[in-house]
Amino acid sequence: MSNGNSIYKANERTPTPVLALRPSEAADAIGVSERTLAAWMKNVPGFPVVRIGGVRLIPTRELQEWLGSQTSESGGPS
Repeated sequence: MSNGNSIYKANERTPTPVLALRPSEAADAIGVSERTLAAWMKNVPGFPVVRIGGVRLIPTRELQEWLGSQTSESGGPS
């Protein structure tokens, strides 16, 4: 599923890297509600979200790095 650097779609013959997630997919992936994720996207400085056209996407690599940087010492997202 993962080679440590990229996320791949499961159950495919040729793995396709998942470069970005829609907000609902990101919320599911990290185990929070869509409402919580939307609040982070709006209010948490440095939360990795890009807007392309009218679509908001969360790059997977940046999301993993952001999650790794959230420790109890830093207080985590509010």
